[in-house]
Amino acid sequence: MSILGSLFSKKKQTESEESQPYDEKDVISKEVIDTPFGKGVVVTQRYPENIPYDMSDQPEIVQLARTAMWRYNTRQSSSSLVNALVQMYNFGRERGGEVLLNVEPSYCQTVGMGYTLFALIIQDGDGSRLVNFAAAENALYCLWKGFTNGQDNRTACLLFSLLNGPEDLLMDQFVTYKAENLQKEFGMPIGMVFMGRNPYRDPSLQDFRKDAVLARFIVMRYLLDFFYDCDSQSVKGAEDFFYLLPSKDALGRFLEEYDSHYNQDGTNSFDYKSEGERIITKLYQQVEATLRQY
Repeated sequence: MSILGSLFSKKKQTESEESQPYDEKDVISKEVIDTPFGKGVVVTQRYPENIPYDMSDQPEIVQLARTAMWRYNTRQSSSSLVNALVQMYNFGRERGGEVLLNVEPSYCQTVGMGYTLFALIIQDGDGSRLVNFAAAENALYCLWKGFTNGQDNRTACLLFSLLNGPEDLLMDQFVTYKAENLQKEFGMPIGMVFMGRNPYRDPSLQDFRKDAVLARFIVMRYLLDFFYDCDSQSVKGAEDFFYLLPSKDALGRFLEEYDSHYNQDGTNSFDYKSEGERIITKLYQQVEATLRQY
């Protein structure tokens, strides 16, 4: 159930529909209270399901993403949120990569959050995760594009939360990143490096994939500095300013896991800032190349 809050109206002997500053069908509860002006009524209302302002001047993919964000932020029903997310996803899928390639940086946070919600929330009825993988890649593309064009630290927080989701969401991109590095290191085609085995699916290369996706911790550590002060264990700004902000406990667990892989000696000598930026930039370029072919 979604709550707009409390609207105050002065109590009258007879209330007509015209005298009420609210729509009766949206009322959840009423409470009579004493005020310096006499009796009053505190009315708790639902938020409307759809955004109560005009978006017709914005690209359709942005309108669809804003609708999904509105329904998420106002705690609409699960079915209402899922419908909005699926509608946004299908719009992009049916029109190809140009839809996202043409999104202006100022809209990228909005569209990126829509795809992040899809990747983290949607469950396909047949158990397939392919739509989640595609949505996660779209989210990474939009959010990084927006962030590198002057978006605020909320975008870094959204990227962190995306990477903090199930490790399989962006595993293929991390596998591509690591496989291409090996190709350069050995100076031979990927097929020869892996002796004809598929690095993305072959069961015998599961450990390779697990190792590849560990690089996400480097990227997350890089992003964390933009919205969280590890020394004071505090968010850089008001907590309700951020979308999908992890709890302090979750951030603490992440830092412990990061240290177990990349800071075992406790010296913080590993340069996660330049390495994290380099990795996510490469992932962005990989997704961009896919979008240009789609």
